[in-house]
Amino acid sequence: MTLRLAYVACGFFNADLGLATVRAEHQAFYRRVFMHEVIAEPRSFPGFLPKVALLASDFRARREQVLARFPIMRSSAFERRMLFQRAGERHSPPDGAFTSFERASIVPNS
Repeated sequence: MTLRLAYVACGFFNADLGLATVRAEHQAFYRRVFMHEVIAEPRSFPGFLPKVALLASDFRARREQVLARFPIMRSSAFERRMLFQRAGERHSPPDGAFTSFERASIVPNS
C-alpha cells in the first residue's frame, strides 16, 4: 500500500514521470506493475548497503494501463486533497490534468 500513496501523489501533483530507486531483486515487480524502465544501473551509495537502480515510468502515458490492471490504485479527488492539500490551500488541477479518478472504485469501467 505504500506504493499506492506514491502513485496517488503523482496524480495529485500532475507528475510527468514516476521515479523509484529499486534494489535489483525488486526491479521485475516495478516493471510489471508500473511499467518502469531502468534509467540508471544499480550502484552503491554511501551509508546505504544494497545497490539500487533508478527506474522511471511515463506516468501520464501509462496511468490508464496501470489502473486497468490494478484498480486498487484508483483514487478520488477528495482522497487526493485530504492526503496532499495543505490547510487553507486551494488546489485546482492544471489544464489537461486527468479527471478519470473522480469516482474511486475497484470495479473496472468497462
